[in-house]
Amino acid sequence: MKCIAIDIVWFLVISITAIIIALLIFSETREKIFNFFYCNLYARLFPNSDCKNEEKSVERVYIDGSSEREILLRFTSLLISCWRDAEINNNFKTHYCYEVRFRNVVDFSFNLSHVAKELKEAYNCRELQVKSFNCGYRDDIIWNAEEINKNSIVFIKYLEENKIEVIDVGK
Repeated sequence: MKCIAIDIVWFLVISITAIIIALLIFSETREKIFNFFYCNLYARLFPNSDCKNEEKSVERVYIDGSSEREILLRFTSLLISCWRDAEINNNFKTHYCYEVRFRNVVDFSFNLSHVAKELKEAYNCRELQVKSFNCGYRDDIIWNAEEINKNSIVFIKYLEENKIEVIDVGK
């Protein structure tokens, strides 16, 4: 009887191991499976291990400035930064880059045409392009905002379609 029970246990252990290995080899979500096992098994035993946190919080950035041009330049640089970070980190999945808030600023207001003009003047439309405003040959920015002003709370999001989305959620 003991021999049959041990055989069954070994069969189950080998079967589960084979399934896990097959999933790791053939699955497109290999990294998620690895992180699940790593974070839920190993990291619980060793709390100081560097377990990857899937729920990365959005970086909150405060823009301050004494002129509309300075504020617009800082905002545009965040768009470029989000774009570059996706390329540098090879992270082309949809993700939020920044939550932007404004403080200690003069009254200002800008929209996509202002951003396109800034991309043209400061960056020569080399990276992000806005074809609809004569800045390059693509429309890389999806603008889900009216006018951005000092009361706006704006999210900058990288989309897996290789675009940047600007979302104004208001006050």
